[in-house]
Amino acid sequence: MHYVLFGLVAAGLVATAYARSDGDVPPPPPGVERPQYKITVSQNGKTLGSMIIELFPDVAPKHVANFDSLVSIGFYNGTA
Repeated sequence: MHYVLFGLVAAGLVATAYARSDGDVPPPPPGVERPQYKITVSQNGKTLGSMIIELFPDVAPKHVANFDSLVSIGFYNGTA
């Protein structure tokens, strides 16, 4: 049991060691626009908050295109 707990704690420490703050995001290369999506989270009619998702087409162009196409058809509507 102690080995499992130690493993989970170690994995958590490693994961947080590589976390980045907002100030660590490099500016986009010239001519590249990074799209942003604002997501408002609500439950039972009460707004809980909002999140802004910024995508990096210069890093993952296929993932950005896929996410954008799913958002445009309303795939994520009502999933939160």
